[in-house]
Amino acid sequence: MFESTRPRPITNPLSSSWRQNNPIRPKQCYTTPFISLGKFNAVKPTKTKAQQRADLQSEVDRFLNKGGAVAELPKGISGLQDGKTVSHPFSPSNNQTRTPVLDQVKAIDARKKPTPPPKATRRAKKVLITDDFGDPIRWVWQESK
Repeated sequence: MFESTRPRPITNPLSSSWRQNNPIRPKQCYTTPFISLGKFNAVKPTKTKAQQRADLQSEVDRFLNKGGAVAELPKGISGLQDGKTVSHPFSPSNNQTRTPVLDQVKAIDARKKPTPPPKATRRAKKVLITDDFGDPIRWVWQESK
């Protein structure tokens, strides 16, 4: 099947020598999954939709020829259980009665200590001292009032 154990050098898939040595078209080569066969590396050819449909039809035919049977159901019957539709677990019909806990929540909130509002902190401000002509002389930290 494979002539040598050494992998072939990578060539340009658009060159004529590549097309002569490789039966797979370049488009299929890039879109197919890569299979590793130990020392050998190969590219798995893809199946077209028509080939997939034919394979599926042949499998169904083989199953029916062996004596298999397909049970046909009327439309909509498969979605019913015991002749009734399955209720959704989050539907309003499955609501449970709830225990009111508002009194307990208020009691817990009443025990909490109120937090005092944060005090405004006085921070020193950096003020620029200038001379009579507006030229900067130095910076001074000044307490805010």
